[in-house]
Amino acid sequence: KEEQKTMHININPWSMHTTQDIINGDTTLGICCNKSAADVAAFGDKLLTTELQRMDKLYLIASRHHPIFKREITLETIAEYPYVNTDLGNPSTKLSPYQEFCITNGIKLNTEITITSISSLFEYLGESNAVSLLPYRIVYEMVSDIPELHTCQLSQYEAERLYADTETPTIFLVQKNQPNAINEDLKWLSGEIKKIVDRII
Repeated sequence: KEEQKTMHININPWSMHTTQDIINGDTTLGICCNKSAADVAAFGDKLLTTELQRMDKLYLIASRHHPIFKREITLETIAEYPYVNTDLGNPSTKLSPYQEFCITNGIKLNTEITITSISSLFEYLGESNAVSLLPYRIVYEMVSDIPELHTCQLSQYEAERLYADTETPTIFLVQKNQPNAINEDLKWLSGEIKKIVDRII
């Protein structure tokens, strides 16, 4: 509205049909994490994918007075506490990078629950001795307004250790590959989406 664009936007969660919907023209743009990038690659040159942001930073969240904040925080010390896995936006049966890391390295991890919404995550952590890891900077900013919770960014060394044996989560913008079709509104919208993703990650 601020830019006086005459467009209507419908937002739907990414699903198993989204890539085909984009190819068919039923969906204009898609945003996915690299767990779906392999699916996208299977469609060859029918789709155009643009890397928006690599999520290579990690933020630990726990209750404000959690004992983990009084000691060195490593991937190993995190596993000494009950862990809350997060699967935000697109629930799946796949393991998170941290769960994969623990299995690969023989670290015993007690995953208490998998939570699919930020508000539920904050509520759960505020009332328990559990901890959680997230790659979103905006969550770090949100927690600063919640007195029951505290968060910190893990060192880059620990983040690199986590992603050494697994793919770094990456956000992609996906659209139909139409080399000769230039749509100025679509170019504008893609740019605005990139700004939003940059701010969130």
